[in-house]
Amino acid sequence: MPALAGKAVTLELQGLGASVVTQFGFDAALVLAWLADVRARGIGLPARVGVPGPAGVRRLLAYASRCGVAMSAPIARKYGFSLTDLAGSAAPDQFIHALASGYD
Repeated sequence: MPALAGKAVTLELQGLGASVVTQFGFDAALVLAWLADVRARGIGLPARVGVPGPAGVRRLLAYASRCGVAMSAPIARKYGFSLTDLAGSAAPDQFIHALASGYD
């Protein structure tokens, strides 16, 4: 957070625009909590949130593993993933709706 705040101040002082780009995630509540923390610290840069899918569950889990993104079984169920049916597919619809409903 200190590095992000320092970069935001430096860019603003130089008159340069910027935005924050995140990795993808599976838990919209965690993304929204992180964003609330960023805003509470006075960092007002626009945020572009990485969104998973649409892709097969196996492929999403492989990407998640490479990127250090975790997915718990309750989150998988919440967003329509089946960790036991790796041949299935998943779309980002529920994740996007959850972000949109909690984002101002």
